[in-house]
Amino acid sequence: MASSILFAVCSPMMKRILTHHKAAAEIMFIDSSGNMDNNNARVFVMVAPSPVCGLPEGLLITFSETEIVVAAALQLWTEIIPSNAFCGRGLQGPKIIMTDDSTHQRNSLRAVFPFAIYLLCIFHVLQAMWRYIWDSEHKVKFEDKPHVYFLFREILYASSIEEYESRYEVALSDPILGAYDIVYNHFKDLKNRANEWALCFRLELLTRGHHTNNFCEAIMRLIKGLILGRLKAYNTVQLFHILCEEMDSHFKTKLAFVVHNRVKTLRSKFRVRPEKLKPLVAENLFSCTDLYQVKNVAKNTEYTVDMALQVCSCPVGMCGAPCKHQLAVSQKFKISHHQFLPTNDPEFKMRLFFFMTGQTTAPEGLFNTLKGGDVVNPTIELPICPPSEGNLDENSTDQEEPFDQSLNGILSQSSLEEKKERIMNMAEDLFQKLSSSADYLSEPVDKFLNAYFTIAKRTDYESTLASALSTFSKDQSVLQPVVFGKCNRINVQPTAPGRRVHHSGGKQAQPGGRPRNSVLNNHHGYNKQTKRKADPNSTPTWALPPKKIAKVPHSMSKCVTANCRLPK
Repeated sequence: MASSILFAVCSPMMKRILTHHKAAAEIMFIDSSGNMDNNNARVFVMVAPSPVCGLPEGLLITFSETEIVVAAALQLWTEIIPSNAFCGRGLQGPKIIMTDDSTHQRNSLRAVFPFAIYLLCIFHVLQAMWRYIWDSEHKVKFEDKPHVYFLFREILYASSIEEYESRYEVALSDPILGAYDIVYNHFKDLKNRANEWALCFRLELLTRGHHTNNFCEAIMRLIKGLILGRLKAYNTVQLFHILCEEMDSHFKTKLAFVVHNRVKTLRSKFRVRPEKLKPLVAENLFSCTDLYQVKNVAKNTEYTVDMALQVCSCPVGMCGAPCKHQLAVSQKFKISHHQFLPTNDPEFKMRLFFFMTGQTTAPEGLFNTLKGGDVVNPTIELPICPPSEGNLDENSTDQEEPFDQSLNGILSQSSLEEKKERIMNMAEDLFQKLSSSADYLSEPVDKFLNAYFTIAKRTDYESTLASALSTFSKDQSVLQPVVFGKCNRINVQPTAPGRRVHHSGGKQAQPGGRPRNSVLNNHHGYNKQTKRKADPNSTPTWALPPKKIAKVPHSMSKCVTANCRLPK
């Protein structure tokens, strides 16, 4: 049966993230999607948060979303991950797992990780409530829909349990909500699961400020758009191979950008503006502890920061989310912090470098800055806890190819001799082909030689020659990738094309030709007559640009404000 076929992926990079990324022990996000290959397989991604992006911890590919199949795939995944996964917690799994409201998926996870705390993504909870209100079977009046939604949203964002109870009483006693029995009972049913979606029940959990499943959504968009090109051009085995190869390559590139301070886009909470740090004064409470006191001279406030747990007593940092007080302590006392982008944090950069390459030491001077002088490269201690014998092969290793060779351009003598021999063989083979087909190959060989010696005469010949050798014959049709013009496409949301910006002009052909007779000629019998006589001096419709269709709102707040249905 197809449903019995399972794939579980845990690449060497994913193993390093599982064992050495502190956030892997705290929280894990999981989401699934389908419609990616010809067999309509389901792809599950497990993700750990980081200031760089969501870091992948594993992949599952199944042909069903039933509890038995998903639980079997998760069990298979736990057999291939290291015994010290989740930063030493092992098979206990992460402390918190955040998912969508899928009963089958959550029951499967509970069967494998029974000790984890399960939370719901608040965006999907609010989205489900808005769609529930708009369901025609529930018969909520048009003018009452936003009011009912805001009643539930106020409950979800309650800052304390007392405020939560008070707002629930106000909602259940509201006359507008009481007029709709089905929605009223739905409110009462959701109260039984409030610890999964209400924010006031998460105050004592180390969520690091993550209340949505956006990391998984971003990876799903990456897989469907960038890796697969929105095409269902592969079978399941090919999909498995592509995900194993392309995903690791993509995330290694992103990590390399951060390690070298080449970040193109930044999220504001991961990098605090310098002007916000000026009025902050950080002091160590006790010389032998990790407790610090941060005073805001401008606002006359004081907060306590625990750098061991990376939490703060301020409203933002209570759950472990990054705040300016933690950054002030980290910068003043030179303490590594894993909640901010490591602009001047060589220890965190070294950890990201280890995730990327598997090397415990970096090349000398890799983390040096233009202004700060030399920086001593830190090292990664391996392993965090001794692995069990059952999960390791004698010949297995988490390290990949030596990274320092590609960085320093050093080649072993044997490798260099091998390349020289291959070049000589290539030249001899080319000479034989030129002798046998002189009339046909003489002119192309002349062009090749002229181009080579032109490059060799340049002062920057190394980079130009490397580019020419790397792209040699890439424009030939024999090496072109297959054009998937007739392949099925991965579907997008039905309203997505309406939200896209269409630019005029470009290389695409514009619609033209002779206007149809019904526009210009009124004497033909097949012309559709209108009740209103057209103005003979007006511009014909075919000569006017098409009217711009209004974009369909995709934002939850805009849909609620405009009181319109949320796109599917």
